[in-house]
Amino acid sequence: MRRSDVGLAALRSGLTRFGRYLRRGTAAYGVLLIALLLTVIAWYYVRQTVEVQNRARFEESTQATQEALERRTKAYLDAMFGARGLFYASDSVTQEDWSDYVKGIEPASRFEGLQALGYAQRVDPEDRESFMRKSRDEGLPGMRPDLDPGGERSAYFPLTYVAPIGEANQSMLDYDFYAEDAHREPMDLARDSGEPRATNMVYVLSEAHPDDIANLALRRGFVVYLPIYQEREPLGSVGERRRALRGFIVGSFVSDELLDGIFKGSFDPAIDFEAYDGGSIASSPLLYDRDGIRRDEKKRNSFLFFKETQIRVAGRVWTLYFTTLPAFEEGAESNLPPFVLASGLMLSLLIFGITLMVVRSRSRAEIYSEDLEVANKELESFYNSVEQELGTARSIQHALLPKDLPKLDGWKIAYHYQPAREVGGDFYDFLPLDGGRIGLVIGDVSGKGIAAALVMANTQSVLRAIARRGNIAPGRVLAEANEVLYAYIPAGTFVTCFYGVLDPESGRLLYANAGHDPPYMQRAGDAQELIARGMPLGLMPGMPYEEKEADLAAGDDLLFYSDGLVEAHDSEGEMFGFPRLRDLVMVQSAGSGEELVDFLLAELTRFTGEDSEQEDDITLVTLERSRAGIKDRKTQVQPYATDSDGDRRALADFTLPSEPGNERLAMEKVAEAVNELGLSGRRLDRLKTAVAEATMNAMEHGNRYDPKVPVRIQIWLLKERLLVRIIDRGSGPLPSPTAIGPDLQAKLGGTQTARGWGLFLIERMVDEVRVSGNPDHHTVELVMRLEAGKDAS
Repeated sequence: MRRSDVGLAALRSGLTRFGRYLRRGTAAYGVLLIALLLTVIAWYYVRQTVEVQNRARFEESTQATQEALERRTKAYLDAMFGARGLFYASDSVTQEDWSDYVKGIEPASRFEGLQALGYAQRVDPEDRESFMRKSRDEGLPGMRPDLDPGGERSAYFPLTYVAPIGEANQSMLDYDFYAEDAHREPMDLARDSGEPRATNMVYVLSEAHPDDIANLALRRGFVVYLPIYQEREPLGSVGERRRALRGFIVGSFVSDELLDGIFKGSFDPAIDFEAYDGGSIASSPLLYDRDGIRRDEKKRNSFLFFKETQIRVAGRVWTLYFTTLPAFEEGAESNLPPFVLASGLMLSLLIFGITLMVVRSRSRAEIYSEDLEVANKELESFYNSVEQELGTARSIQHALLPKDLPKLDGWKIAYHYQPAREVGGDFYDFLPLDGGRIGLVIGDVSGKGIAAALVMANTQSVLRAIARRGNIAPGRVLAEANEVLYAYIPAGTFVTCFYGVLDPESGRLLYANAGHDPPYMQRAGDAQELIARGMPLGLMPGMPYEEKEADLAAGDDLLFYSDGLVEAHDSEGEMFGFPRLRDLVMVQSAGSGEELVDFLLAELTRFTGEDSEQEDDITLVTLERSRAGIKDRKTQVQPYATDSDGDRRALADFTLPSEPGNERLAMEKVAEAVNELGLSGRRLDRLKTAVAEATMNAMEHGNRYDPKVPVRIQIWLLKERLLVRIIDRGSGPLPSPTAIGPDLQAKLGGTQTARGWGLFLIERMVDEVRVSGNPDHHTVELVMRLEAGKDAS
């Protein structure tokens, strides 16, 4: 075979192999192309986002500068309007009055750039000679300039008063600026419009800098004229305003000092700001340049951002020109776009390599099809191992939770933990601290499952480590934990957490909250939220956490809970909700913490249905301070002990001021609330009598007829009973039952006190009376059984 034929065969074989390679690798190269395209899109999007953010920062800075300028110029004009008020308030304003007003507005500290504030009096030609004689008599210079080259003027406006008095301002006395074209036009406009009008950019005479040789200097600025009219003269037309003109308030401003004051204080944007007197940068004189380096529109390509806008100041149009400075541009630089591009390229190549291997593996899959059954068995084994690992994970998570409840004299703690999956993100903890104090923790990690459980374990470890370092306030514990979690937990994950430190001896609870649902404190049949502001942990660094304090008295209960309780839904999509939870806490106020937990879980099951799937982790923790030394006057029966959870319904819950006569209002409200029950007339009258007597006792003996202290009345319909609860805020001893019933003859004879007749009467009006209380309140419960066939239920 010839050498050329051998070479041709080798080339053909190589091309065949290359074609086969391309056919097999088409998917891989397609994936590479798509990945590169997505990388470019992501890079472009990130770059645009960075640019938009920088543009927004520039726009905010320019907007803030413009608003500060408008506020500043308005304040200066307000000072001129105040000066005009002197003339409207007084028939005669003297130089001393004028100087006192200007001194009072403190121009040196509050109105930087206000060179002079003066009054230009209108002098008609026939009054010119008398005005000049008066000036000479007072030792003032004559009117300057006296006459125009063309002869006598139609009116003169010599500067009669000026302040503050300095060498520059003193030299302006009796000077008539109306003789100058630059001032005449704005003065005429102000006179005809009745509004302040500013001159073009002019040079204002002021004291020179201490380092200068000369005493006086001319500096860039402008002058504003505000007209003053004769009182009680018509001003409806231009002609009427011209005839009524009395003079002008004159404000002379140095633009550099006025506009430099905008940036004093904490506001110092990294932008340059130039002001031009007119509507065009190219044709208008420069009024102010912040850094002294002019950056006009010819150099726009050298700046990251620039902006041109206009404002009106006393009738004049000013053009504001903003450009970025190097400090702004340094802050605008971002490594994110190149990082996204580099990362995208690396990821694209990685995906390409993986895809290429997958494609090659696919060609080999036909050879290894018999291994499919083995793979399925391995998968089943893996699934079983995952199930075992989940069970192990649950055991580990439960091991992380407190094994034993703390033993606190005079306190009772109950809890319930129920994850929605094998493992969950809810957690609670009890941390022993110095001085016998105890740290109380309840938290919830966003999400569910293993990821939430891992974050939960980390959070619990972080909180334990920080809290046990020493005497650290709850707010600081959460703040430090937030910094640690922000640095390590995945983006978008956060932790809500309530942390409190309890002093069991005093009952003082110092607490802070990182976005967790606030616990309820049950006291005297009422339930209040312990609210403290704070962001969830791990969202943003540098977050402060508000600290609050609560004092738990004997008989008070705390309920800590996670959102899995209040955010549960029934079959109709209605949420369990906070109002429902609060009402249930108040209903179960007489029970223990364990009973409250069982009661809430039973209510939740009744609400969602027994077959419903649990949506989120549920954690309940109760803290109860024992009612030491508090005894009822009868053997206390737990409310609703024989009534099922589903047969309890609130009919009314209201409060009344402790004022004589309000017991009648209580009777009316109770009668209205129980109207649907169809009580017989006799039984309804007995109930109203008992309610009136109990309410009057609560207002008189419990609240001492203090209108600011209300009496609370709750009405509940049970399965076969009606319960009316009257609660006062009394702190005295409980009323003791009469050992011997009241004797009418003994009372009339003066041998038996009148006390005890109220309870004696109440006990005979209803079927059962319960009296309980603690140092903060008394509670009287009136129970009336509903008679089948006589009362509706």
